[in-house]
Amino acid sequence: MGATAGNAELIILVTALGYAVYLLKRRRAFTLPGGIVLSILLGSLAVTLLLEDVAVLKTETGPMTLGYAGLLFFALAFGETAGITAGIGLGAGEYLLRGDPNWAAASLIASMAAGGLAGFIGRGGEEFSTALLGAVLGGSVYVIFMYTYLRIVTGVGYSDALSMLAPVVSSVTTAVILGVGLLLTVRKWEKWPGPLEGS
Repeated sequence: MGATAGNAELIILVTALGYAVYLLKRRRAFTLPGGIVLSILLGSLAVTLLLEDVAVLKTETGPMTLGYAGLLFFALAFGETAGITAGIGLGAGEYLLRGDPNWAAASLIASMAAGGLAGFIGRGGEEFSTALLGAVLGGSVYVIFMYTYLRIVTGVGYSDALSMLAPVVSSVTTAVILGVGLLLTVRKWEKWPGPLEGS
């Protein structure tokens, strides 16, 4: 049984509200001042959603976007909380971009998991190898989850699933390069804030 458009919107809204309540309850765990934390979280949500819906290249098998680059950058730069928030922005952006409620709901879950994992690994160290590992594993989680969704939930065949995921894989690969490259650039700035959570 597939989700309807109303159900997908409800899933995205309930997820965003539930996560906002969770963030309010654990606000004392953040190492940065509240105003900076709020700015980073709202920025990660808005920028990722905007990149997902504006920076789009249409292909025969689906859209290639820069939304994944926003997701990985915010996750690596600010930790898992910002990564999960950016994942909500990516899921909402997928709904606006594709209009497919089932894909949007699956993408929301996949992008939150990818952002959380990339952020958790990325905040573990300042080294290039740590950031790259976080980006690659986070991107892989997204692709594997969406492949599983296509094969098991929708029943799409092997070759069709690979074809449908080709632009996603291209987008994620580009995101790994851009996200890590941008992260290494901004970390050189003297007043760049670190992760929201402690190491």
